[in-house]
Amino acid sequence: MLKSTVWISLFFSMALYAHPHIFATAFLSVAFEPSGELVIKNRWVFDELYSAAKVESIGAKKKGEVSKDEALEIERSVVQMAQRFNYYNYLLVGSQFLAAKNYKNLVVKREGKNLAVYFDLIFDIKAKDDYTILTLAVRDLSTYIDIDLDINKVKVDAPANIEVEYFTDVLKGLTLFKAFPPTMEGLYLRFRKKP
Repeated sequence: MLKSTVWISLFFSMALYAHPHIFATAFLSVAFEPSGELVIKNRWVFDELYSAAKVESIGAKKKGEVSKDEALEIERSVVQMAQRFNYYNYLLVGSQFLAAKNYKNLVVKREGKNLAVYFDLIFDIKAKDDYTILTLAVRDLSTYIDIDLDINKVKVDAPANIEVEYFTDVLKGLTLFKAFPPTMEGLYLRFRKKP
C-alpha cells in the first residue's frame, strides 16, 4: 500500500510541473534596423490571475500603475531570461540558435486587468549580399508559461535596402527543433541586402 501511495504521489507531483501555470498571449513583429540588425519586438499580455498575483507580489503602489522599481522583477523573470539565456524567442540561423545581444524599449504596464510587457530583442546578425535563412519559434520549453501566439499574424518590416521573404510552416523534420511539438508552426525567413 505504501509503495502505491509513493508512486501515485510521484505521478501527481510530476504532473504539477508538466502543465502551464502562467498564460500569456504574445504578439510579435520582426524588424530590421537601418544598419541591418534584426530586432524581434515582443508584446506579452498575461492572464488575469498571474497579473493580479504579480502586481500584488511586487506591491504596486498606485492602482493600475507599475513603477520602474516594481517592473524590475518582471524584467528579470521574463525579459532578461529571453535575452541572457535565449529563452522564449528561439532564432535558428543555419545550424545554431542565436542568442539575443541585448534588449531595449522595455515597458511594463497594466492593460485593463492584465499585465503587459513590451520588449525588443536585438540580434547581432546583419543583412549581407547573400541570403541569410532564419527560423523563429516562440515557446517556453519548460511548459511553465503557455505562450499563445498566432505565428501567421507576425509582421515583418524591412527598410528599402533589405529584401525579405517569409512564410509560416510546421517545425516537423527540423532536427534542432526536436524539443518542440512537430505540429507547432515557426516563421521561416530569408533576407539579404538588395543588389
